[in-house]
Amino acid sequence: MFSYFGGKSKVIHLYPQPKHDLIIEPFAGSARYACKYGLDRDVWINDLYEPVYRIWKWLIGCSINDILSLPELKKGDDLRDYKQLSDVERYFLGFCMGRGRNSPGNILTGWAARDNEIQRTKNRIKPIIGNISHWRVTSLDFRQIKTMKPVATYFIDAPYQNRKSDYIIPFDDYSGLRQYAKSRKGQVIVCEGFGADWLDFRFLHEVRGQRRQSIEVMWT
Repeated sequence: MFSYFGGKSKVIHLYPQPKHDLIIEPFAGSARYACKYGLDRDVWINDLYEPVYRIWKWLIGCSINDILSLPELKKGDDLRDYKQLSDVERYFLGFCMGRGRNSPGNILTGWAARDNEIQRTKNRIKPIIGNISHWRVTSLDFRQIKTMKPVATYFIDAPYQNRKSDYIIPFDDYSGLRQYAKSRKGQVIVCEGFGADWLDFRFLHEVRGQRRQSIEVMWT
């Protein structure tokens, strides 16, 4: 999976494991939960942000060679100079231009070059390629994410209430999301940051980064 703003790489193992055969992520982003638990389950991932949606559509159908053949860039290289790339390949590599981006970039930063972010991303993606062809991916409003199955595991990682301005797609309907979360049948896991008040969240983990610290909270 690719690095994305709000990704759960450091804490995904702390969330409850799925209890049901269908995993649904209404706000997929880099779909860390589905990638960890969904290779042998039915999965429905959804994201309104077009680059993310198109990346997942591409990853579901591509081969390992498609991934390995993507160019390796050096510090300061500009993706716009690689005319052979398709739009979706450019989106995918654009998230490798730095870590935790909220949108694709064009120029490889010194930090991303030093950490060989493109190769790291390829290595993370390789194990899932060919194992997610059964996944469903959509770009819908969360209210449209409904299933005919009696129960499912919902992993809801919506824009964090106290950082909503940092996301590309505006979101402010936390009352609607609260109703949606409480009305799902099966297992519901909701991620948030400290200070969110639209559900009765409890402490999950303190994430210590190089530049900032954050506290993850959860509702189930």
